[in-house]
Amino acid sequence: MNINRSTDKQHLSSFLFQQRTESEQTSFGTHAFESGRFIPTFARDGLEETNGRISFDPFLVILDNSKLLGELWQIIDRVDNVETRNKVCELVYSFQEIILLTKRLGIDISYLPKVKAFLNTDDESLLVEWIFSDFRIGFTLETNDLESGWYLVSNSNLGSINVSGDINKVALGGLVLWLFLFALDHA
Repeated sequence: MNINRSTDKQHLSSFLFQQRTESEQTSFGTHAFESGRFIPTFARDGLEETNGRISFDPFLVILDNSKLLGELWQIIDRVDNVETRNKVCELVYSFQEIILLTKRLGIDISYLPKVKAFLNTDDESLLVEWIFSDFRIGFTLETNDLESGWYLVSNSNLGSINVSGDINKVALGGLVLWLFLFALDHA
């Protein structure tokens, strides 16, 4: 099968946008709280999981055959600070949601490099980097959420891009989607 990355990216982007605008969202996906219980939207709407909207349960571990997130999964157990661990989990779940959708849409991501993770045991901070030949995407997760950030930098082949920001000022799921689409388009 001949895969057109540009068409795949547009299909993935429009599909995810449609899913996010059709129902209420958390940073992990589509969910609703009713009567103090956590209920997936597809169950609330009476739809079957296989026929309903895409639902992503943050407590469900989705196997990542591409091993894209292997290092992140391994490092979660080594993070003692609860705030940092929660932020790492949120980041992993945001990536996982996109990986699941690419697989459901038949988009090959096996060529993408692994996401790297580096834990500083002194202050429990974490550096997450996704390194490509012409650019890198990164997240710095600190114990103080106000100090956590993200970045995208590239070499001159991509115009020397240098963008960054605070994680706490953006929806992490949307940010990860934007960066993932950038990676698909430029890998």
